Amino acid sequence: MKTTNLYSTFGYTITYDPISDEAYSPELNELLKKGHHIALKGKDEGLKQLKKMIEHHPNKPQFKNYLSVWYQTRGNSKKANEVNQQILQKHPNYLFAKINLANNYLSKEEPQKVLELFGENIDLKAIYPERDTFHFSEVISILDVAVRYFIIVNDLEQAELRLQLLRDIAPDGQQVQYLESILSLQRIKNSPFLNRTPTHIVDTEAQPKTNQTEPPILHHVEVYRLYDSAILTQEDIDLLLSLPRATLIKDLEAVLHDSIARYSFFEENITDYTYTNFVLYSVFLLQELRAEDSLSTLLTCLKQSEEYIDLFFSDFLTMYIWQAIFILGENKLDELLNFMQQPYVYTFSKSTIGDALAQLALYHPEKRQKIVDWFTAVFQYYLQTNESKGIIDETAIGSLICAVLDFEGVELYEDIHTLFNVGYVDETVCGDWQSVSSDLGSLGVDEKRKLTATYKLFQLLVPGDEGDIFFHAGKEESIFFPDIKPIPSYQGEKEPHRNDPCTCGSGKKYKKCCWGN
Repeated sequence: MKTTNLYSTFGYTITYDPISDEAYSPELNELLKKGHHIALKGKDEGLKQLKKMIEHHPNKPQFKNYLSVWYQTRGNSKKANEVNQQILQKHPNYLFAKINLANNYLSKEEPQKVLELFGENIDLKAIYPERDTFHFSEVISILDVAVRYFIIVNDLEQAELRLQLLRDIAPDGQQVQYLESILSLQRIKNSPFLNRTPTHIVDTEAQPKTNQTEPPILHHVEVYRLYDSAILTQEDIDLLLSLPRATLIKDLEAVLHDSIARYSFFEENITDYTYTNFVLYSVFLLQELRAEDSLSTLLTCLKQSEEYIDLFFSDFLTMYIWQAIFILGENKLDELLNFMQQPYVYTFSKSTIGDALAQLALYHPEKRQKIVDWFTAVFQYYLQTNESKGIIDETAIGSLICAVLDFEGVELYEDIHTLFNVGYVDETVCGDWQSVSSDLGSLGVDEKRKLTATYKLFQLLVPGDEGDIFFHAGKEESIFFPDIKPIPSYQGEKEPHRNDPCTCGSGKKYKKCCWGN
């Protein structure tokens, strides 16, 4: 038995081996693994297979739980919840059924019901006092519920304590990264600057209502999968990246434009946040393709309203989108400068641009002077503009100053001082002038951020572990994945000959258009 003796910390021992009142035969263990695999695949034939397993093992709640998972995998939350309720009726002490129910309560922001399930401390030892050993998946699942519960009720001290326990036993787990991000976001929401009333703060204009309901016609039918998958495997990513580059880029840009064209449709119909992943999927794929000319499409998205950003980017905007700007915008500083001069742009869209430019200065010291010149141009524009309405955003400017501090931009000392003097800086973001000037005048630590690999970015979109319910929706029940044919010029065959008509539909020969791109 593989165990982790953390009794002094947790009050119990953690094991990685199956736990049961009776010994499981090798055959049963293999069947459980098969059931779990079937549930996550969500294929049609899985329903019959799982029902057969339940019939043969009616006293094993795991198989019923896999049936609930199977329904969730196919996007049928209602049926999954019905099965989970049936499990609780027959197996009231089955932990994962309780955890599934708790996750449902948390998604509805009904934290009090979580306490009714697990008690005030949401602790395994308190729930099962007769046990001294728990499975690893049980521990991380209950800690996940506890952290998210305490975040919702805004008890961040208790949330951090539970999160530290999770770090102790699963330091590299995706769930740790996800919980750290939402805990950080809650701290930001609690910070003083969100409750301030500065003179110059920008509210975005309302997102225009749209009537479009039909999705775009794409070159590659494979790209439609982005609309309908909460989880993309490495094989899925490899398949997409193997498509002809030029038409793939056009399809990804079309998907991003579609999020704007069909905004009202998505806003009205999306009930599961995973259905919004297609926007971030597209951004991360364009980043991987280093499609620099797609920067303008990304910036068009970032210029949308706060409501749009919340729906499609959420906290990923400030945590990871800087990488896309870093890669796509490296040689497009003028385009990024123009973006910073646009009115009514969301605060954190602008701050993300600043973060990316600061990292460019750190990763590419030879570009430092160009980055300094860029920040100078931004600050001087804010200082000299005759129309401050919709332009001067104290919080964004405070964030830009933080970015300057990251790469120790001492050359910008005077510009920053002037911004403080005219009252354009939110001091709750970067500190007062005394602290900023002190930091600019001294050598600090390296603030270079780590670049996250594309496949890890995809994994971060859907946090969870074996005890959680985070699954992709099945095509047959999706309203976002219609039965659409791709553009006739490309049906998935090999790349066209250089003298063939170009697949992008321009009417030109392939060699005169997208060949070699």
